[in-house]
Amino acid sequence: MSTEDSALNSSKLKKQLEEALREHTNYYKLLSFKIVAKFVTQSVRMLIVASVSLFALLFLAFSGAFALGAYWGNYAYGFLAVSGGLLLLLFLFLLVAKQIVDRPVLRKLSELFSKEIK
Repeated sequence: MSTEDSALNSSKLKKQLEEALREHTNYYKLLSFKIVAKFVTQSVRMLIVASVSLFALLFLAFSGAFALGAYWGNYAYGFLAVSGGLLLLLFLFLLVAKQIVDRPVLRKLSELFSKEIK
């Protein structure tokens, strides 16, 4: 009788372990889906905001260049001044991009990752 009981218990234990493993797998699949869905929605939102902002900056740059060109009497000087200003801003951004962008983004991602693990 004890051999039958131990065989029955071992088969029950095996079924319970398989069920627990299946539940853990489903949990991590759902967790990864949640993280990927959050990432994709945030990326799409940022892409839309960035493209609208880029168009606004483009039109502002053209209007500024035309305004400066009309003021100085030469449109080429206006476009050179605006493009030089934009290149200066780009250079300054590249100098401080690590502090402005990289560290906060990595900090936020680690916070999200640690929240999702717990």
